Amino acid sequence: SDCHLPLFGGIRVTNSTPAAIPDDDAAGVTRSVSVSGFGSVRDVDCEVSFTHSRMSDVTIELSSPLGTTVTLQSGSLAYGGSMTARYDDVLTPGVNDRFGDRSTSGPGRLSDFDGERFAGTWTLRVVDDQPLEVGELLSWSLSICPQSTAIPIPSFIRADANEDGSVNLADAVSVLSALFAGGSLPPCVSAADVNDDGQVDVGDPIYLLTTLFGLGPDVPPPSPNCGPDPTQDLLACLVSTAPCP
Repeated sequence: SDCHLPLFGGIRVTNSTPAAIPDDDAAGVTRSVSVSGFGSVRDVDCEVSFTHSRMSDVTIELSSPLGTTVTLQSGSLAYGGSMTARYDDVLTPGVNDRFGDRSTSGPGRLSDFDGERFAGTWTLRVVDDQPLEVGELLSWSLSICPQSTAIPIPSFIRADANEDGSVNLADAVSVLSALFAGGSLPPCVSAADVNDDGQVDVGDPIYLLTTLFGLGPDVPPPSPNCGPDPTQDLLACLVSTAPCP
């Protein structure tokens, strides 16, 4: 599929803030775009406009909100000048590799993003890994085709670790049991991530206890009512057994 086309229901976001590409600097320069909504990726295309006096010095990487990184370009062009390149997995490697449409250099392919939730911050990083020659990132755009059938997003109550429909001391005990006594985390692991930091550890029952005894902040959403997880992380919530509508 070609997500650079103005498809109905497609998403296109652009960052037009230019930035110098630091010379011979492994950190490079980064520019991000924010994508909102619920759903998962069917296809991604990326368009990058930049200048450089020696294109072979340039490496371009795209990272998703979940941390998946794909190298769009790496040392594959010998000339200098300006370029607007559209990276698309539909293209055949080696074809149209001077101007315009391009396949990814790798490692990775844009299809590596397929199936991921698209909401969150996508980041482009441009690196010049050789001395003397310089360039500038002018702008970049991300085009996303969502999957045509929406993936159901489970509702759950954060901190309801035993998924009985209420939040109380038993939930803190449930998390501690899973961490230290061979107990099980709930099918929706995000329910046990009480402080919503993307992991389940001893900080979660501590956070819950301080909340229950009025010594700390409220549990982050979705809480105290059922709802979908508003934040991106790597915790699974493929199904929830909590009594949510």
